[in-house]
Amino acid sequence: MSLLLSLFFFGLMDQLCTTQIKPQIANRLFITNNPTLTTIALEKPFCVFGSDSCSGCNVYLYGVDVASSGLAVVDDNGVPLNSNFQRTNGGRLAPYKVASFGLPNCKSPPQFDNAQDLTQIANILDKYLVRIGDNVTCLTDPNYLGICNPPLSEGTTYRFRYILVNSTGKMADQTLWSDSITTRTVKDMSRIDTWPGRRSGGMIVITSILSVLVFLLLAAFAAAVLTSMMGGSPTGANATMHESRTTQQASSEAYSGVLRGSSLERERYVPKPQA
Repeated sequence: MSLLLSLFFFGLMDQLCTTQIKPQIANRLFITNNPTLTTIALEKPFCVFGSDSCSGCNVYLYGVDVASSGLAVVDDNGVPLNSNFQRTNGGRLAPYKVASFGLPNCKSPPQFDNAQDLTQIANILDKYLVRIGDNVTCLTDPNYLGICNPPLSEGTTYRFRYILVNSTGKMADQTLWSDSITTRTVKDMSRIDTWPGRRSGGMIVITSILSVLVFLLLAAFAAAVLTSMMGGSPTGANATMHESRTTQQASSEAYSGVLRGSSLERERYVPKPQA
């Protein structure tokens, strides 16, 4: 486990510490579901700017909808614009400030011992990645004072730029705009591949209903057969008993008749005494 995590973070650092001229989307080996419907994860600018020892320097991240005609992020004096998500209509009118953080130091390696703890992985990734669109409350919270980084629009294409701001509040350096990155869209239900057989949702519902009806019919048939078998036995027994009693009665009557006949015959042949 430790070796695997070490290779994981060495690969991350190797990629991050390569000279970059524009923001890069997070490696899919680290975040597989990126971008999502409303978020995009970018690598922080490690070793991108000239010096990691810039005292009091911060990095600002700006985002813009590609449909916007404006791309300026600083004024004529080099001061970063304080444009936010609301005033720029989510980046459709002009770039807006997405996030602000301290200048990353690529000379500070990750703590591999902490990476063995699964509860620390999220914190470690947060140190090297910036997630755009992860604040779901800043637009509705009237008391929110920080940089608003609300969810992005689905199926929308954005571009991003880092700028380095020195202690005087002016831009010291900047990257190029990133390549276009498009958030995902909700898939049309009618185009979902309903395997097996690529059947539609309606066909699957109808098949399910028919299957239930067949099961109910079979259950009713089995119940009827079982009831017939259980109800037939007493009737048959009664019939047999009645037949047996009838036979016995007939036999008794025949036997009695024979006895009476025998008595009559004996009376016929027995001589009667003379008077």
